[in-house]
Amino acid sequence: MSAFQDGHRRIAEFYDRHYHAGAVAHRPGHALHRLAERLGIQSQQRALDVACGTGEWLAVAAGRGALVSGIDISACALDVCRARLPEGTFAHGVAESLPFPSHSQDLVTCLGSLEHFLDQPAALREMVRVARPDARVVILVPNAGF
Repeated sequence: MSAFQDGHRRIAEFYDRHYHAGAVAHRPGHALHRLAERLGIQSQQRALDVACGTGEWLAVAAGRGALVSGIDISACALDVCRARLPEGTFAHGVAESLPFPSHSQDLVTCLGSLEHFLDQPAALREMVRVARPDARVVILVPNAGF
């Protein structure tokens, strides 16, 4: 947890105690399957999900043959993710300091989490850093009518 500063530590504790306490693996929704189809995820693509939670999105990507990795601030969520996807690579940490090599990912996603990061510009820089030059980066954030 060396990447955690005091603010990150408090957020991690909140997610572990309240948001992901007793977390279980849920079946991925239809929208995630449509996203994977739209992105054309293929076998052997390296896919990193930033703020992966319990891994619903990564389960869809892995089902299409992607080599999946994820990072999340919640240890509880990662326990579910690791059990669901034992072949994946997962890190307990923050988006502002990704423990993945530069230019190593074919796809980097961050679905509905960017607005929660303490330093959004740093997180974006990290996502760009780990993306290969020809990678796709997909960031989804809620909108006012969501």
